[in-house]
Amino acid sequence: MAQQQEITYQLDLFNGQVEEVIRPYATSETVRGAQTIKALQVKEAGEQERALTQNLMGAILCHSNIKQAYRQVKQNKGVAGIDQIAVGDFSAWYAENGETLLSRLYKGTYQPQGVKQVEIPKPNGGKRKLGIPTVTDRIIQQAIAQVLIPIYERKFSDHSYGFRPNRSAHQALRKGSEYAEQGKYFVVDMDLKTFFDVVNHDRLMYRLSLTIGDKTLLGLIRKYLQSGIMVDGVVSQRTEGTPQGSPLSHYCQI
Repeated sequence: MAQQQEITYQLDLFNGQVEEVIRPYATSETVRGAQTIKALQVKEAGEQERALTQNLMGAILCHSNIKQAYRQVKQNKGVAGIDQIAVGDFSAWYAENGETLLSRLYKGTYQPQGVKQVEIPKPNGGKRKLGIPTVTDRIIQQAIAQVLIPIYERKFSDHSYGFRPNRSAHQALRKGSEYAEQGKYFVVDMDLKTFFDVVNHDRLMYRLSLTIGDKTLLGLIRKYLQSGIMVDGVVSQRTEGTPQGSPLSHYCQI
């Protein structure tokens, strides 16, 4: 009976008609709206924010955040990773394995799977390497990003438009037009060549640790940085860089 109830709960996670189900975890938030309050505290904490980020895994793995992450990954319609589990098959897989997955994430024992490398042509020639994580890892990364974005958004320059919520290249162009109307004459276009390929893991983790106090989360992010990459059926360990194409990759520039 208990196992059947758990499977029913896991399936409810992906049922659009079920608005909220309180997860029966000792570490879960048991009061409706508690996670919203926590997110607000994290966003407005200022100098105290690192002290308030000691248990971000609780916010990341709460029911509503995981459900939102699944919806986003499903909406993106990505292909399967190296485990060949498609987005459409994930809910059934999660019904059987979700309890174990979340437990391992809470305990810090979860090990991400390698990413599948593909190459796509660049508009100006050459090819861009993309890494395709498994659907499970994409959902976990998306859940992490949803909690980290409000923390780091206010650290960005107001003049930054790339890969940010409610920001776009069109807004950058409009701002450039305003500068031109003000009599300014110069436009500087800069790009860091192969930036994603050479990100230093230690320096990135140090920067993250200045804001994030949850050691389990920091350990999980490092595992994602170091997870192997599959090329021609062989998984190789990665010692630097982060693969483009994952939900967390755009935020390695912080």
